[in-house]
Amino acid sequence: MADIIQLLPDAVANQIAAGEVVQRPASVIKELVENALDSGASKITIHVKDAGRTLIQVIDNGCGMTETDARLAFERHATSKIRQAVDLFNIRTMGFRGEALASISAVAQVELKTKTHDSDLGTHVVINGSKLEKQEMSTCESGSQFIVKNLFYNIPARRKFLKKDSIEFSHILNEIHRVAIVNPEIHFVLMQDDKEVYNLPKGNLKQRIQNIFGKNLSKDLVPIFSESPLIKITGFIGKPERATKKGGEQFFFANGRFMKHPYFFKTVLNTYADVLSSDMIPRFFILLEVDPQDIDINIHPTKTEIKFENEPALAQIIAATVREAIGKFNFSSSMNFEAEDLPMSSLNLSKNEISIPSIHINPEYNPFEEKRFSTPREQYSNNKTSTTDHQAWLKMMADISHSEPRQHQIFDSPKSANEQEVSVMQFALKFIVATTDKALMIIHQRRAHHRILYERYLQRFQNKKLESQALVFPIEKEISEDYRLMVEELMSELNAIGYQIVLENQQMSIQSLPAEMKQAQAVEAIDQMIQDFSQFNANVEYERQKFVAKMVAYRASVGYQKLNTSEMQTLVNDLFLTTEPAYCPRGKRIFTMMNQAEIERQLKI
Repeated sequence: MADIIQLLPDAVANQIAAGEVVQRPASVIKELVENALDSGASKITIHVKDAGRTLIQVIDNGCGMTETDARLAFERHATSKIRQAVDLFNIRTMGFRGEALASISAVAQVELKTKTHDSDLGTHVVINGSKLEKQEMSTCESGSQFIVKNLFYNIPARRKFLKKDSIEFSHILNEIHRVAIVNPEIHFVLMQDDKEVYNLPKGNLKQRIQNIFGKNLSKDLVPIFSESPLIKITGFIGKPERATKKGGEQFFFANGRFMKHPYFFKTVLNTYADVLSSDMIPRFFILLEVDPQDIDINIHPTKTEIKFENEPALAQIIAATVREAIGKFNFSSSMNFEAEDLPMSSLNLSKNEISIPSIHINPEYNPFEEKRFSTPREQYSNNKTSTTDHQAWLKMMADISHSEPRQHQIFDSPKSANEQEVSVMQFALKFIVATTDKALMIIHQRRAHHRILYERYLQRFQNKKLESQALVFPIEKEISEDYRLMVEELMSELNAIGYQIVLENQQMSIQSLPAEMKQAQAVEAIDQMIQDFSQFNANVEYERQKFVAKMVAYRASVGYQKLNTSEMQTLVNDLFLTTEPAYCPRGKRIFTMMNQAEIERQLKI
């Protein structure tokens, strides 16, 4: 039998290794910037074109390399950091495995120009797909300049799986954030298609956070500090009122390296438990300094997962540090009357200690003003009753209940609908209770309004009918670069639904809103949309429209708000003119029904 096991050629082995190290353009930038940091650079400049597909250029003013080092740097496992296995547990630098440059050069066309500060001439190296094309003496600036062209040019299958430029560039921004935040003493410049995105001068940690995420965020940060023989903790945590329902600015760093650590992440969330609801996530920038011998950073190819020797003890110190900051600055939770499921039992109903919360709305707009669209009405085209007459939705309720299990039928037959009297009332500023002489229906008012507005917005997309309210005083918000990119990505849908937004540098100006939107919810709706869209990534136009319609409709829908009888009847009428009155766009049940027999069974009559 012939031998079948063979050693892989170096070029193929490097391409396989690149699959772990180089996943997308952002991976290349991460590795090159980390090398620049290790070189002692005080300024790092990054140029990208087409979100890194065409060109990635990283320039530093670090120590540079000699002619021999410049060539050896592209060999697998060539490193200046490790001499023996024990050195892995004394790592204080970013790169150490010696696989990054070999992996990058295996899947791209790479040039390196480098010169040490005490040399007159530098070295120019050109490598294409692991093959050395040229090495010669060259005149260049001190430091190193890496040029990576046509990433994955020799692996078309990998290249076609790259996302569109806006998504790939958002990953690049994430990598820049992870390295720039924890190195505020280094000047970073980021250029995208010859346009300056970031110019981050040297400064302290808070100044760096402000330069990346804006002044508004930095004003809501509280410093943390503790030091013990096990660990030193510095950084900032966010005030509870700045928390969001989706992860946004949550950063852990260990010895200057960004890391993901679910256990410590959960520790921070648990510390906020008394001042935040369980679905809210605080912002934080937490820097940990530990003895390198007490951690293992060599457990993942991207080195973002780190194992600590005494994690439970460290978690207790982290929790105590965060808790001290929360107490020191006297944070207090605020009751969110817009939340979906406010536990009524948690309210203190002591005499004279509670009042109905007030909701500030635009006095120029009535959210229950009747603005119907035609398509959902076709489902009930045989109904000739006026839509403002409560008998109209009585028949609709009967039609729907006819397909429900027997115990949920509100009428014995649809024909009896117009023969029954109905009344509506509000309960707990959250539910609408509709009763007849034979049954009752309990409707979640916010979910009902969410469904109504959602279908109304979809109809506007279809009919290209713009309904908006111009603002006398535009709403201004300072935004980060990745936030601006996401808004630009969704701009056509936002315009179609009624927003008019002007973007200029790191400033967003909202000049018009959808007709039903309250000003107080305008920015919050876009914030939530941006956070969710980063994970949504839909390219199909209709799916993007549904996404925007669902998010804006939720923020525009009524929450805990007093409704009069006319408003309740209008809300219920509109609900049963939609195509799916039983469920809100988030898939939650809108109403439940009980007939007389079921009520008697519950009460054991």
